[in-house]
Amino acid sequence: MALVGTRVLVTEGEIAARVKALGEQISSDYAGQDLLLVCMLRGAAIFFADLARAIDHDEMEMEFIQSSSYRGTRPGELSVSLPLCADIRERNVLIVEDVIDTGRSMSRILASLRERSPRSLKLCALVDKRGRREAEVAIDYTGFTLGEGFLIGYGFDLDGRYRQLRDIREAIIGK
Repeated sequence: MALVGTRVLVTEGEIAARVKALGEQISSDYAGQDLLLVCMLRGAAIFFADLARAIDHDEMEMEFIQSSSYRGTRPGELSVSLPLCADIRERNVLIVEDVIDTGRSMSRILASLRERSPRSLKLCALVDKRGRREAEVAIDYTGFTLGEGFLIGYGFDLDGRYRQLRDIREAIIGK
């Protein structure tokens, strides 16, 4: 499997504008409340950093979860290698994810976190790929809705590479 080309789906400018708008909405929704912003590593790291800076909230805390379910371009079994250690009981928790694809992994993560009794538990996803959804997941804040295709850039990777690209691209894969 090799990357033979790309097609830009979302430009750097479109991403910046949408992240700013999401930050403003989240700032408004959580004004005067505590907020625990949780990054789903690794894919959401770039989006998370930009979004955190776009949120105007002095009392916001940040935490991280690392999970994976992809091997190359194919979804596999969910593995959580860095679980959320913070006490979330009676706290407002906002999960920040790069993409909701099949929804299976996020559905399981959200169910696990709900058992820990947060005051609220919401989800912000940069990309919603509804066409592949197998488990229903409510996304409270969505950056972009995109169709089929394997994504790279702005945190999305192919075997650990291409995360640094400033736009979101569809990867064209050859054998």
